[in-house]
Amino acid sequence: MQEKFTAINNLKSEFDGLLKSADEKRVSDTMQEVRLELNYTSNNIEGGTLTKEEIAQLTTDSPYNMNFFPNRPRKDIYEMITHDKVVISLLSGEYNNERITENFIRGLHRELMYEPYDIKKRQSIGKWKKKPNEVINYRNEKMTFCPPEEVPKKMNELINWLDKYLLGKRTKSDADLHPIVIAAEFHLKYVTIHPFYDGNGRTARLLMNIILDKFGLPPIIVAQEDKHEYHTALAHAQEYEQNPQAFHELLADLLTRSMQRTIGKIKGENMEEYDSLDKKIKLHLIKYSHTSDLKEEKSKKTVQNTYKKSFKPLFQTLTSTFKKFKPLFRHIETSMTVDSYGNSNKTFDLTYLEDKFLPKPKPKSKKDNDSREVPPERIGRFNVDFRLRGYIKAGRDAFDMYVSVHVDMHDFKYDMRFQNNQNKPPITRMYNEFLSDKEIKTIANDMGNELLKGIEANMERIKTTVRT
Repeated sequence: MQEKFTAINNLKSEFDGLLKSADEKRVSDTMQEVRLELNYTSNNIEGGTLTKEEIAQLTTDSPYNMNFFPNRPRKDIYEMITHDKVVISLLSGEYNNERITENFIRGLHRELMYEPYDIKKRQSIGKWKKKPNEVINYRNEKMTFCPPEEVPKKMNELINWLDKYLLGKRTKSDADLHPIVIAAEFHLKYVTIHPFYDGNGRTARLLMNIILDKFGLPPIIVAQEDKHEYHTALAHAQEYEQNPQAFHELLADLLTRSMQRTIGKIKGENMEEYDSLDKKIKLHLIKYSHTSDLKEEKSKKTVQNTYKKSFKPLFQTLTSTFKKFKPLFRHIETSMTVDSYGNSNKTFDLTYLEDKFLPKPKPKSKKDNDSREVPPERIGRFNVDFRLRGYIKAGRDAFDMYVSVHVDMHDFKYDMRFQNNQNKPPITRMYNEFLSDKEIKTIANDMGNELLKGIEANMERIKTTVRT
């Protein structure tokens, strides 16, 4: 995050300088574009019906003309007007000297919301919620929020937390946070409380931008193409991982982009470059910032490391597990197949597999041209089969049992499948991800138990057959 903080700080210095030196009309025109973008993007996130052109027409005229768009819902038109009024106050700096309090937040909600058709909702505007609320997130799963009876306490705690940074009440024990982290964390805490019956998202974004304005930073614009990333990062911070880092990083990146666009417009640059493929790729990376990166690919080194740290300890543990069945069978054998070439033996010996993955260099004079010898990095698949032959307690109905492990080695991952346990999904790992000791013990224990279940099922079948 430090690099992001540095980028924001550098952009702020440039932004402050431009506000002092740039042509006033160009600054004013840029702020009008920011105003339109804030209105349109918030409208889009909230599912509003007005187009960007309609919003531009509605907010250009003074006074506002409610009759411009007779085919649009009156609620959408009115709430766009109220949102625009708050945005004008934000961009003109009217909130700079106003403390963010519970009364301020409730007043902001009253300014924004419009309920022409529902009396109960109209009576709830500007008041903490009286009923539980929930949303359906990007996974189509229900998310619930702070219970109504806890809202006053939680909001009081949130305001006290914010005061530490806005009013200089921070103590030595409080973290030294960058303004973007303060604004992002306030946004996150606020929507996690979800204090109102509705309108929590738009008030959260406006409050976040009011906080940024108090630090001299321009507003964040959450554009249409950011909508999924925004909701995804928010849901992961609130519900799934409960780690705010990805959400903080997303908003830091969006602030950086907003500042670049604003500065570029003031300087008269072509803004189309900020909608380029480079930007879309960057946003794509932000979208999936919480996923695991592909760090390794198949190579001699990664394959041999995987053999040493995953395959070898797994098969050694399986060997110990299946040896426990030795009193029950006449013979226990293993066979190993590497890319269709194999080896069978009557002992638990991994030498054949070891030679394939960790080949020892042959003396030059003794090298042969055996086409079956392939480098470890070119091994595509291998099987290790355990065959338990001649179950002793079944007499003339003696039977055999088979246990197999199949490994497919792809370019960037490997898959392990276990034939005696059809219900167990394949284990998939990247080449920098190794099986832990606990996983290995669990796999061996599960396979041993499945083998014993199979033996007992066979004995039950034999007893049933004898009785009939």
